[in-house]
Amino acid sequence: MKRILLIAVAAVVSMTASAQVRPFIQAGIGGSEFWLQNAEGTEARLAYHAGVGVEIPVKNQFGVQPSLMLVSKGANAPASKNDNIETNIHLVYLEMPLDVTYRAAISDNWQVKVAAGPYFAYGIGGDTEVKTTRRHTTNGSFSGESPMRRFDAGLNVQVLFEYKRVFMGMNWDMGFIPIHKKEPALNNKTFPCNSTGALTVGLIM
Repeated sequence: MKRILLIAVAAVVSMTASAQVRPFIQAGIGGSEFWLQNAEGTEARLAYHAGVGVEIPVKNQFGVQPSLMLVSKGANAPASKNDNIETNIHLVYLEMPLDVTYRAAISDNWQVKVAAGPYFAYGIGGDTEVKTTRRHTTNGSFSGESPMRRFDAGLNVQVLFEYKRVFMGMNWDMGFIPIHKKEPALNNKTFPCNSTGALTVGLIM
């Protein structure tokens, strides 16, 4: 059994070494909003992301790229003519994109990389602020009896330009799971999903 484990470990190490794995760090800033059903009347808010990942070449210009990111999402709902309720929703997730990558050389030092794949996220923080003419309350977005869903999943897309070990570009997240659980008190209304777009920069280690 020990011999089999040693052989397996050696094979993984060998594949990793030959694959020229590229670990990286990245961070970015942009905007987050809601989309799909009942997103009308909401506005974008500032969003950010930061984390680490690794790109593993597979064949030719293709590879796989798992990463672990801290991501902020949410949106604002300003007061309307029909009500005086202003809601600001800030959601913080630990997110894991699992992307397939394709890269192409532009010149000796420049490359373009496109990455796309599913992401899975778990809510770990944030706050929801509700303002009226008489009250102002702030509660943890995922704390206590909050109806917010902690789990989120969707599609992640990146278009990046690399210069030697530095890269920059755009990142998009499009969620497909409603942010809010259905409630009989709200007539089982269908809630919108997360959507973010951000500029991102990073460094290949």
